[in-house]
Amino acid sequence: MQKWDERFSEEGFAYGVEPNDFLREKLENFPVGAKVLCIAEGEGRNALGLLKRGCEVHGVDLSSVGKEKALAFTQENGFKMTYEIADLFEYDFGEEKWDGVVSIFFHCPTRTRMEFHQKLERALKPGGLYLFEAYAKDQPEFGTGGPKDEELLYTTEDFKNSNLEQLHLEGVKREIIEGKYHTGMSSVIQYLGKK
Repeated sequence: MQKWDERFSEEGFAYGVEPNDFLREKLENFPVGAKVLCIAEGEGRNALGLLKRGCEVHGVDLSSVGKEKALAFTQENGFKMTYEIADLFEYDFGEEKWDGVVSIFFHCPTRTRMEFHQKLERALKPGGLYLFEAYAKDQPEFGTGGPKDEELLYTTEDFKNSNLEQLHLEGVKREIIEGKYHTGMSSVIQYLGKK
């Protein structure tokens, strides 16, 4: 928690103010009025993109500094979201509660990954969407952001046992310009699934 409070206490926005590119590309898949959970939401950039789409957004993150910035940021832009501080590994996502779950650059350890993603799948209502982007196993070669620990990095194989209808699954090399901590050519895994 301290790491994230320190990062979000810095001047400006650690990961920029624009929504993640993959989320922006897939926003039209989220219906207006959808109730969306944004995990590891940080300073609110992804929430704002969904709010502008007409979704209701609830953010969850470890950082109280991130929460305060996100609430102020969305309010300054004329929107309101709900947000709570929680450890995602202990958080109750509910059952068939959300029309969408968004996970952008939340890196879950390999040993708990399958169980964690199954909890997110169960939290979706029928027809609900799970949108995910995180760094791939070869990302450390690029040195442009994300964890160095291979246990926190992904492959497309991480989604082979998903119970969702696969709408999109791809390993991508792309230019990321999302604040000072995610900048440059990067290797990511992108996934969109539907319950």
